[in-house]
Amino acid sequence: MSLIPELTHNSFASNGIILSWNYITNAQNYKIYRMIYSDGTTIPTPQASDLLVTLHGGIIKYIDKTVTTDQLYIYFIRSTTNNTENNLSS
Repeated sequence: MSLIPELTHNSFASNGIILSWNYITNAQNYKIYRMIYSDGTTIPTPQASDLLVTLHGGIIKYIDKTVTTDQLYIYFIRSTTNNTENNLSS
């Protein structure tokens, strides 16, 4: 059983970027990190300051309404189970 969320869908809508991911059994929460993807080739490693939102473990969809159309973003998701933060999505 994988404890690493996989981003299963992302799309741009008029109200923001829609993210969804697979459900992780016993997830206490999901942390979504967002970074500006500046050069388009090197995948950055998110830092604590890149945390966008923490969601309850039953939620597997989020709309990022704080984006601007002239930026390229990269997202990472991390689940927490048994009070342990698991690896980031890739």
